[in-house]
Amino acid sequence: MKDMEMSTQPYTEGGRGPKPSSNSTSVASLLVADCGTVFTKVSLFGKVEGQYRLMARGEAPTTIAPPYEDITKGIIQAINIIEFITGRLFISEGRIISPEQSNGDGVDVFISTISAGGPVRLVVLGAVDAAMEQLAARAASGLYAEIYSLPSPSQVATSAPVPVSVGAGPSGAEDPWTTERVAFEWERQIERIRELQPHATLIVGMANGPAGSTPLQEACQLVIKATAELNKQNSASAPTGAASRQVAVLYAGAPQYVEAVQHMLQGTATVTLVDPLVSPQHVGSTSIAIGGLYERDVIQHIPGYSRLHSWCSSAPVPTATSLSSLVRFLAQHYTMNVTAVDVGGANTTLMMAGEGGEFIPIVNCGVGVGPSLETVLQQVGVQRVARWLPFDITEDELRQYVLNHMLHPHVVPTNQRDLQITHAFAREAINLTAENARTNSQQWLDADLILATGGVLAHAPK
Repeated sequence: MKDMEMSTQPYTEGGRGPKPSSNSTSVASLLVADCGTVFTKVSLFGKVEGQYRLMARGEAPTTIAPPYEDITKGIIQAINIIEFITGRLFISEGRIISPEQSNGDGVDVFISTISAGGPVRLVVLGAVDAAMEQLAARAASGLYAEIYSLPSPSQVATSAPVPVSVGAGPSGAEDPWTTERVAFEWERQIERIRELQPHATLIVGMANGPAGSTPLQEACQLVIKATAELNKQNSASAPTGAASRQVAVLYAGAPQYVEAVQHMLQGTATVTLVDPLVSPQHVGSTSIAIGGLYERDVIQHIPGYSRLHSWCSSAPVPTATSLSSLVRFLAQHYTMNVTAVDVGGANTTLMMAGEGGEFIPIVNCGVGVGPSLETVLQQVGVQRVARWLPFDITEDELRQYVLNHMLHPHVVPTNQRDLQITHAFAREAINLTAENARTNSQQWLDADLILATGGVLAHAPK
């Protein structure tokens, strides 16, 4: 009896809690928390006649920002709603009760997905041209990642309409790449990196272009100088004696220069080797590496993450990753084309999976119906939003609505007019993401089944 009582105690904050049995029949209940940018949703699933059913759900504001700064507080608030609905107890002393007890309290398995915390920022350096930008974008297309390209000065000079060598005189081009212009370009790129504060850099290029290996060398030099500037910039606020930051570098360039790049960046950056970006078939390892950076540098730095991780039966995963797994499973299991749309506060996700194994993932970071509402308006303009509205609206009124929503993203529409404006923005967020998918993919899958999620869609009136 004593042993049984011990096994039903809440997870300790420092422990992982009991693992679910490999025998799925022993898992009678699950709590699933989805932590978004604006809201956190928790759902309770229970086994009824051999099948899992949705028993109850709760929703509360996400609490990673001040004054809470602890993601688990929002989860607990949402679970409290489920406790009120079901009359069961799932939280004791701020921890999850597991496994489920004989009186119905507790839960066998707790899992979590996360889209809060912002995207991972990646700067692409080296021999960056339009084709390389598209490959880098494809590698990050299904992830919460923002890609910024900074081609090396030599790459820009040699790819100009009238190619010139760096340092060429007035006869080389209409606007020659003189030594002074190169120096200005270096300063511009370093300032851009300081502004972006990237989590990592991606170095690309096969050294077979007109500039040869020079763009790769310049990329390494830029990493060294920018890292020194960033450490100098951050030293004022860092504790005395704190170690200098080493930037993460993903090297997807010419394989014959791997050792040279590692030698140049020794002591400045941690270099991870991925497959050279040369075609769409080679983006897989880069995509996996970017996903790892997002989990390490974004998710694991969310306030309260360690406590959340200690509750979970497995490590929290990005919401987009979970959605992609669901879409591909349904497409394979039911032999149909499945499309999923997730309109969130800061991101809009479009996942398409085909019965033949096709998969098109798009995460449009910064395009959403919460704090990112202004981005949608900037990209599409007032007319495209207003065309969905059954009433006339002025530009000033629409911009005022955007400003209020950005300042108070947790406020839900309280009347039909505000609801229709919100849905108009949701439509344009979906349109932008679909346009992105058509740009980055050679194919488009006609859906047999469409899944819609995100608060603005999930709470839409019947």
